Amino acid sequence: MELVGNVCVRDTSKTIEADSITYLVEEKKVIANGHVLIQRKGQWLSSDRAVYLKAGNQIIASGGVQLIDPTEQITVTGGQAEYDLETKAAVITDHPKLLKAETKRGKNLIVTARQLEFHSEDKKVIASQDVHISRERMNAICGKMIYLQAEERLILQNTPEVIGLRSGAAEEILKGDTIKIAIKDGQVNEVIVIGEATGKTVGVDGGEVSEVSGQKVSLQFKDEELQRITVQGNATSIYRFFRAEDSEREINEVSGDTVQFFFREGELYRVLVTGGAMGIYSSSSKF
Repeated sequence: MELVGNVCVRDTSKTIEADSITYLVEEKKVIANGHVLIQRKGQWLSSDRAVYLKAGNQIIASGGVQLIDPTEQITVTGGQAEYDLETKAAVITDHPKLLKAETKRGKNLIVTARQLEFHSEDKKVIASQDVHISRERMNAICGKMIYLQAEERLILQNTPEVIGLRSGAAEEILKGDTIKIAIKDGQVNEVIVIGEATGKTVGVDGGEVSEVSGQKVSLQFKDEELQRITVQGNATSIYRFFRAEDSEREINEVSGDTVQFFFREGELYRVLVTGGAMGIYSSSSKF
């Protein structure tokens, strides 16, 4: 059976609209073509073509796929999607992209990868392979990302790197085995790097370099201004400063079980080292 021209099919759980719909009775298959729009329990799936497999309660969509969850302000796009109607889980491939809109702050979260899994029941998104994440000045790359919507937390795995968390730095890179980014009220409020954790910041003029390393590095923010850095487990901090015009050089190295850095209005004002503290300081202009 084939229906043509602004077709709309409804049942108890979903609505399918398309330019044409073909229903294969024996195969229990519905084929929708042209401006396909499927609505189900507050979610919209649009595409150029979609096949509904009644036996597996599954939809396979292709061409200009767009999955929208207006409640969570999430839009996922891609070339193809497989959507399980039972679990409300979708796997999106062919240049998938996730956009999490942030209306309060206007700092949208954008994620691209080779594959995106959108689990609406569990409020979770999983991105796999060549993952790129951007949010205002922050960028990140990794092999796998888990986004926990209810907790507003990003978990980056498989050689993750986070770049450019703070303003006032020409280069800023965090690396480790796992990086967790917590967002509250539309703002980044904590970043935790676990396992072979390193951080490097280069000043705008390139003459100021700060490096930290340890088993765990935690950064706490308030209104997205850095308040504290805590380095734990064989913690080491190296600060280098070089000013070419007067040949001034400065090296400041500290290590201990834990090293904490405290900031006020973007400026470091206190360093606290605990457990086996050691330090080296040199400055050609002062000593």
